[in-house]
Amino acid sequence: MEDVLAAYERPLDEKQPVICVDEKPVQLLADVREPIPARQPGQIAKYDNEYERRGMANIFCAIEPKAGRHFTEVTPNRSGAEFAKMIKNVADAYERQSSVGSFYGALHAGTRQLAQPGRNRDQRNGGTVFGKSASGKY
Repeated sequence: MEDVLAAYERPLDEKQPVICVDEKPVQLLADVREPIPARQPGQIAKYDNEYERRGMANIFCAIEPKAGRHFTEVTPNRSGAEFAKMIKNVADAYERQSSVGSFYGALHAGTRQLAQPGRNRDQRNGGTVFGKSASGKY
């Protein structure tokens, strides 16, 4: 955890950005009954608590906090292939940087392979992508 906090303390360096990556599964819900609109100004619309479940989706998010950049991808599931596609899209956006530091939230076990030092040499520019979970787990 101290490594993550130390990385966030680094000053903004456009050649070596620090990116935080996380994901969140979400339920897709639909209303069973139409909401009742407000009848007069100042009143609120009325919604029923009953809903119909329409499945699940996953949201991946990558943030470069110091620069204010963010990338969000909604995927049908949280498979390793979907995660790899997200990481590739982020890496493509930073292809001119010498290295990219990234920290993963509580991602699935597939992240463990990405987080191992020395395995992630960026073939375009020789930079290194490293990963560490904010919770301290790899």
